[in-house]
Amino acid sequence: MSGRWQSSFARVLLAGLLMLICCAGFGQGSRVSASVQPAQVTVGDSATDTITVEITGADTPRITLPSIDPNSGLSAPSPAGQQSNITSQIVNGRFRSLQQVIYSYTIRTSKEGTFTIPSASVSLNGRTYETQPVQLRVLGVPKAVNAPAELEGLIAPPDVPSNPELKRKLTGGIFVLPVLTKTDPYNGEQVRISYHLVIDPNALQQADLQSRTTLDGVKVPEMNDFISDELFPFPQDLKFQERKIGGKLYYVAPVYEAVISSTKSGKLTIEPFQISMFFNQRGQQRQLPAPFANDPFFSSMAPLGIMGGSSVQVIAQSPPLTLDVKPVPDAGKPADFSGAVGKFTIGATVDKTNARAYDDTVALTVTVQGLGNAESLSPPRLPQMSAFTVLGDPDVKTEGHKDDDKYISSKTFTYTLRPTTPGNQSIPPISLSYFDPEKKEYERAETDALPLIIAPGTHPAPQAAPPASSSETPEQQPQTAPEVDLRYISTKQLQSPGGGLAWIWGPLGILLFLAPPSLLTAASAAAALRARREQRQVDPARLAKTAANQHLKSAEHALHAKDIREMAAQLAEAIRLHFAAEFHTSPGAVTIPLIEERLRSAGSPADEIAHITQLLEECDSVQYAPASSNAADAQRLYSSAANILHKPGGYA
Repeated sequence: MSGRWQSSFARVLLAGLLMLICCAGFGQGSRVSASVQPAQVTVGDSATDTITVEITGADTPRITLPSIDPNSGLSAPSPAGQQSNITSQIVNGRFRSLQQVIYSYTIRTSKEGTFTIPSASVSLNGRTYETQPVQLRVLGVPKAVNAPAELEGLIAPPDVPSNPELKRKLTGGIFVLPVLTKTDPYNGEQVRISYHLVIDPNALQQADLQSRTTLDGVKVPEMNDFISDELFPFPQDLKFQERKIGGKLYYVAPVYEAVISSTKSGKLTIEPFQISMFFNQRGQQRQLPAPFANDPFFSSMAPLGIMGGSSVQVIAQSPPLTLDVKPVPDAGKPADFSGAVGKFTIGATVDKTNARAYDDTVALTVTVQGLGNAESLSPPRLPQMSAFTVLGDPDVKTEGHKDDDKYISSKTFTYTLRPTTPGNQSIPPISLSYFDPEKKEYERAETDALPLIIAPGTHPAPQAAPPASSSETPEQQPQTAPEVDLRYISTKQLQSPGGGLAWIWGPLGILLFLAPPSLLTAASAAAALRARREQRQVDPARLAKTAANQHLKSAEHALHAKDIREMAAQLAEAIRLHFAAEFHTSPGAVTIPLIEERLRSAGSPADEIAHITQLLEECDSVQYAPASSNAADAQRLYSSAANILHKPGGYA
């Protein structure tokens, strides 16, 4: 054997050995690993926990996620997606594959600190693998620059992907402001929550961003631990208004409002409300080519970024909210208490007061209504009614509506009763026990008794069943399960009366046809007079004055209910509507600078102008930071606003 041949044989043998070793490792090993990105976030931001599994064979991995205490500052992992990559080889005529599966999970942060995400376990091919623990550092929220004290703890930094410096500049300049009517409610108590997009125009200018923005998406908190009724959904177009909070000018747009009630007690967290937007950067628009540069249409598109300008994504968000939900007290709890929390009334009606035994049925309608979550109420316990038989479960209907600053919900239960005993009968009072969170005590509401006259029927009474033997135990009547929330929509079509134009050939049409010209002239004059009256009735200034007084009345109701935030909102709207009528302009155009300018032109004293503008600024501040005012401040604000609206002679 020659040396060259021996050398070639050795190289082939070595290559074969290496291939066998690689194939053996390729076919036998499975590996798992974990990572978190980014490894450093700010309180309120999310991190992505990634579990990577390398699989040989056809088995599907089964992953057990780490258990995380929700009160620790990290949320439980929630699935965020899955990716797969497959690598294939043919070795010695045999096909082998290696599959890499990447599982992603989102973890929300709510506290500052350094956290260790525990290991996850992966079951694969009869074996269990453990990932390594990973660390996540959560930094505190950057302090907003020049933010008023009233907004302390209510500002969350925006998320600016891959641009931490811009995020720092915009902290306090773009945020979603949450407003809660209560942070320590009782379990089941109704709480109103609203969100407002707040923009500081100076912050945009310092960050070299234009004020025009394009909405990209909205994420409303899921509120899994609450029952939610939406009052104001996210609008198609944002309506920004100038507001001063703590003496600082902002542009504020309402974006969402709902009433919520908890389903359990304890510290419950509401996730951040997020709004994704794109802002155009100043001086970064692409120059239009010659044919389009002087065209007004294409020039108007350039500032919007449509013609290829540079834009940056900014995700405004609210801070996570924590509610300390208290359980209702056990002391004094009635035996028939079923969880109603709020202020409720109960009423009952029947569809007829005269019926025949066994021939007729009577519809008994019981309605529970009030301030609270009526949707979750169980059917009220009916009293003993020996003269009637209840046929089946009740039909249930739930409704809700906003009444000024309150949300009224109601639930109606309709029972079908069969009268069985002739004579003067009655349905006894039906009661409801509920917990009043303002009085912090249990109350009872009750219906009136409903008298009915039952006549003998034509059908004989059914024979009673033979008595059960002493060894048999009568079955208890099954409890009625809570009904599904039903919301009915009318499907009845609109119909025109009289069938088209047939009325023209009736008596009225003949009379008009034969009427003399003088009669038609008089009718025309009457119609013109009526039109002038209607025009006076819809005078914008008069309508604005009427609306201002209505808002003042709503503010008075909110004052008595100790809802300072709602009172301030109603007062601010009343003042703006009042001056819209005074200045003969739209309410949306009424700003503090406009009030100052118009009143100064009308010759109003400087101290009076300052009093009005300061009052409006204070109402705006209280509206978005109600905790900064007390009952005495609320009474002072209301009295001052009432004096402005009722000033003899007005201001114009």
